[in-house]
Amino acid sequence: MFDEYVEHAGTSEVTRRMVPQLEDQGFEPDDPSLAFQTEPESMLTSLETGYFSAGAAELDNNPLFVLGRVQVDIPGSLVAFAIASDMLYMGCSNDLLIHINLKNPEKIVKIPVKAPIYRLFLDPSGRHLVIATSQGDNLYLCSQWREFLPRPIKSFKMIIESIAWNSAFLLSSIGTSATGTREILIGGRNGILYEAVLDSKEEIFKSHDRNVNSVFTLPERQPITGLCFQWFPTPENRRGLVIVSTATRIYQFVGAPGDRRSDDGARMFTSLFSAYKGSELKFLELPGSEHSELHTQFARDKTQIASVAWLTGQGIYHGTINYSPSNSTNDALIDSAQLVPYPSPVVPASPAFSVRSNTKQPNVTMEVPVSVGLTEFHFLTLFNDCLRTINKLDSKVDFEEIIPLKPTERIMGLSSDPVNKTYWAYTDSSLFELTTKNESRDVWQIYMRRGEHDTALDYAQVSSFLTFYFDD
Repeated sequence: MFDEYVEHAGTSEVTRRMVPQLEDQGFEPDDPSLAFQTEPESMLTSLETGYFSAGAAELDNNPLFVLGRVQVDIPGSLVAFAIASDMLYMGCSNDLLIHINLKNPEKIVKIPVKAPIYRLFLDPSGRHLVIATSQGDNLYLCSQWREFLPRPIKSFKMIIESIAWNSAFLLSSIGTSATGTREILIGGRNGILYEAVLDSKEEIFKSHDRNVNSVFTLPERQPITGLCFQWFPTPENRRGLVIVSTATRIYQFVGAPGDRRSDDGARMFTSLFSAYKGSELKFLELPGSEHSELHTQFARDKTQIASVAWLTGQGIYHGTINYSPSNSTNDALIDSAQLVPYPSPVVPASPAFSVRSNTKQPNVTMEVPVSVGLTEFHFLTLFNDCLRTINKLDSKVDFEEIIPLKPTERIMGLSSDPVNKTYWAYTDSSLFELTTKNESRDVWQIYMRRGEHDTALDYAQVSSFLTFYFDD
């Protein structure tokens, strides 16, 4: 993305403290063979993960990821960011919304909002954007409107902390041509869950926000920091799953959807939540973080949630979703859950420090990331000065990039495009894209050590596999 607007912030030396300024612009040089020749050969060192031999490492010592700074002018301070299906939005502190269609990145649209932007919520198709303001007066923008200006959604009078979209519908052939979103769930700062429908259709005497109603209130009335829902994939099992997170708790609600009152899908959650009203709720509680987030990862069909990850004060709570019919009577569908600890602080070496040493500093508390993200094989963890990736299979750090910040620059968060699998980090004045460079390269080695040889062969390159097998 942004091929002509990005400069490299990363090199294949993944453990350095300083990031050199490179001359080439864009992630892809004209000659791919020159991609990593802008630095001395001595800097091309591979990260020791403990799962491959030195001989195998020499076959491919390029980094698994490359972090690049996007060359885009951001007026004011960047306070919010969202991307989906190549539609990119940035909210600025001067009440300005910036829109870039990455299929045509030369055209940058600046839209006045006339309200302090708090968060941006973009559906996976990239067509429906909710602009949450810090005053609770929220706006709606559809990418297909001729008059490309946000419009107030009066019934959304609340401070919105999270929104869950009906991804399966919005990414379907029917959904891509529909004007409405069908049912969505909204999580408020007041701890209340709302159901609503948005429709971009231009109709006289009809607003774009429809059928807004509260469906459930959390007992502790804490801000709902994360939210997702999924209707079960099998028609014979008419149930839905809703996962809700606060700073310290994660809830799972499972139940039958309501009968549709109309084609827009309104009133789908009332019956699902009715079974939980007045009853004692089950939840998992962990020490919280001021940056609490809930993230989902979709299956390859991009319509079904495969796993979730919750940022907590102790680590990333991660698990897969079990849709098996044998699990039909269970209200806890997060399966194979684990708490992945955050990377330990390391002692700086001179002039750079090495992740390989993994030497812990004495009496140093665990650093909690500002934001997290999910790729196919990694957890992304964004800290106040760097980005680290943790391999999902062995929970080890295999990439680290120091982010070159200005003296007053502040890290803000991570975001990802759920459809095109692009990954972004942003500060209050800069935007970075994290490009995956064959992130599955070393996966087969972990499977080999586990004795899962067939799976290892699925991911192994023949030359690497033979080197590993005969040299190890």
